[in-house]
Amino acid sequence: MATVPFIVPVGVTWRRIFLRQDSLGQRLPVAGMRARMTVRTRIGGPELLSISSDVGTILLEVDAVEGSTVGTVTLIIPGPASVGLAASSQGHRI
Repeated sequence: MATVPFIVPVGVTWRRIFLRQDSLGQRLPVAGMRARMTVRTRIGGPELLSISSDVGTILLEVDAVEGSTVGTVTLIIPGPASVGLAASSQGHRI
């Protein structure tokens, strides 16, 4: 589990790509795995949004980074889903 802050613009589809790597920076495959992410304003707080590979809002080894899809994890928050998040002046901080 990781805690990572993001700014998500309201009403715009937000997309970020992460790489799964070992301690030496070598990419680790994620093909065949499942992933999910829960958005909360704080650890243990109420769930505001959930995305997962089961519904296509997390993509595993689809988007290429530096010519390779190995180890890529793409998070997608569709624009309409961002409306329910707590707003800040720049967008949603999650």
